[in-house]
Amino acid sequence: MGLVDHTVPGSGALLDTRMRDLVKSLLSSNEKLAPGYWKSSVDITPAGLVHTRAEELGEMSKDFWSPRSQSAGDLDEEESDDVDDVLSFERKARAALMAELLKEYMESMLMTTLPQRSDANHGSAPHHSRRASENVGNRDLRPIFSCYYDVTAITAT
Repeated sequence: MGLVDHTVPGSGALLDTRMRDLVKSLLSSNEKLAPGYWKSSVDITPAGLVHTRAEELGEMSKDFWSPRSQSAGDLDEEESDDVDDVLSFERKARAALMAELLKEYMESMLMTTLPQRSDANHGSAPHHSRRASENVGNRDLRPIFSCYYDVTAITAT
């Protein structure tokens, strides 16, 4: 019996009583206890569990090592369909990069068209603002510990 094989309505003392009655009826009946119908097609073989574990860890890794990790903590975003779409976060990162590059370009164009004062740049090094999202397209987005996430490496042994 799993955690969601039965639902028992109520709260407080009523829920406690109903749970006790349910447990008594399950233990006193001659019927064989079996997992709920929703578990009937679950592969619980060692290979199936390894595969499921690898899939879950792979999905979890996206929250830390992909562009999707930038959204951590935004509760409103979690309700949208794009919350699990890595491509959506890559597009957002590229858009942020393009906005930053456009801003830098406009600033450089403005600096070349305006007369420059010699004391304005005295002693200052050229400043290049780079955002963390700039290299998203070039970064290796694979998990750091691939042995935990690569299903073929786990099941091939």
